[in-house]
Amino acid sequence: MPIRRRAVQVFILLAIAALSFAVNVNRLWGQNAPSMILDVAWSPNGERLAMVDNSGTLRIRVSDQSTDIFHFTRPLVLYKASITWSPQGERLAAGIGNRMYIWNTTSWQLVYEFAVGDPDGFFTFDSIQNIPEGVQKITWSVDGRYVVVGTYSYETSVWDNQESRSIFQEGDLSGGGPGRVWLGDNGWLGDGATKVNVFSGELIVPSVEDIQNRYGGSAEGGATEPRPDNTQIAWGNNTGFLLIYNLNTLQGVNAIEVTDSIPPAPRRSIADISWDGTWNFIAVVSHDGELYIVNLLTEDVATVLNINGQLNAVNWNPTNNLVTYAGVSSTGESILETVDVSGIAGVPTVVPTPHPTPSGGFIIPPGDPVCPGGGGEWIWVDGELVFVCGVTWE
Repeated sequence: MPIRRRAVQVFILLAIAALSFAVNVNRLWGQNAPSMILDVAWSPNGERLAMVDNSGTLRIRVSDQSTDIFHFTRPLVLYKASITWSPQGERLAAGIGNRMYIWNTTSWQLVYEFAVGDPDGFFTFDSIQNIPEGVQKITWSVDGRYVVVGTYSYETSVWDNQESRSIFQEGDLSGGGPGRVWLGDNGWLGDGATKVNVFSGELIVPSVEDIQNRYGGSAEGGATEPRPDNTQIAWGNNTGFLLIYNLNTLQGVNAIEVTDSIPPAPRRSIADISWDGTWNFIAVVSHDGELYIVNLLTEDVATVLNINGQLNAVNWNPTNNLVTYAGVSSTGESILETVDVSGIAGVPTVVPTPHPTPSGGFIIPPGDPVCPGGGGEWIWVDGELVFVCGVTWE
């Protein structure tokens, strides 16, 4: 499995490249396949796998078993769908078409359902592809109270689970993408490019000078995935770059060229990304059927496999080194496979201890301890804040 160093330090060139490529990835040969899986998601305890396909069918399975313990169908022909578990795993949210559904994951009763995007139900946002309006990304607040929903046409909605109502719905928001993240109880949403406050409507857009301190990016046709503590967001763009942003400062942290394809987009474009349990590695799938592992510490990239088909989704089991990828083969058959990536691109060969997700965000007390060589962070462990040095997890 080849490993290569793909770090890139040119800020302005990346900004230009990332913002210039809006490609028709829907023209790939797999678009009309009858069994194309669009998204997969492991539960926080790593025991249940959710998946949704392009017919609008959601399925839940236990581990790698082939028997569904729950399924739901909203008959549609889809290009994109999104599913995600709440941080504590007691809810599952799914974006199918222009609707978002939330289920209780114990009884599998439907708890909430509401329409997102334009009030008439859909846009023809892309007149060339004529793709109907639909949910592209769902993210949760770290305490599980709020659900942020982004659509193809950059409509952003926020659902308050506690009050059982939508508290925000706006479109465009000055160029931000669909992958917005809830940053805290003060109401700020961020996507790495802009910030907006759902309570006051205040919008923060970096100045031209600030852009030189960021990597720049576009969510058009790409993939976004927040770190589980909602402090950073990973952005996979159409030109094959994985970009990591600080959601509070809107500054770039990493810019790593992942895909090594010679042909230009769309086959070079990143289809989906997923953080591992230690937040030090990211799994990436591209539309040309490749699975990569990216080491964020060394910025090394390893090619794990290349299938004869199209990959649409990837999800790293949060409790171990099993990575599940999904899509469609060149003959139109659905792809759903899991691979152990231990030892690839520096991934620990032992099962990593995942960072626990804080119930209400991080609290950084004054007088932080200093680790030898720098670094370290406070995390929640069994209800207590613990300062951790280094990146070794045993």
